[in-house]
Amino acid sequence: MITTGRGNVNSEYAYWLYDAPTQRFVLNPLMSNTLGGYQVTFDAATKQIVTANRFSCCEHETRTYTFEKGGLKLLKTKTDKVTAEPSK
Repeated sequence: MITTGRGNVNSEYAYWLYDAPTQRFVLNPLMSNTLGGYQVTFDAATKQIVTANRFSCCEHETRTYTFEKGGLKLLKTKTDKVTAEPSK
């Protein structure tokens, strides 16, 4: 994972996977395009990828993916919206 751009809150990333036969890292366009704007956690135990992103101060989203048939499969999306409650 290499940072390719930064904003005030979120960053952009390119993802490279190790190719054992060539002993080199190769850019993975699918992961870079799908996950590029998110903070990513790789969960080896579940073999899942969990992303996190902030859309604003009050709206955050997480997505959970798995690898399936050479691609990424979205398993779930969760959006949290925080709103201020007026004091009584």
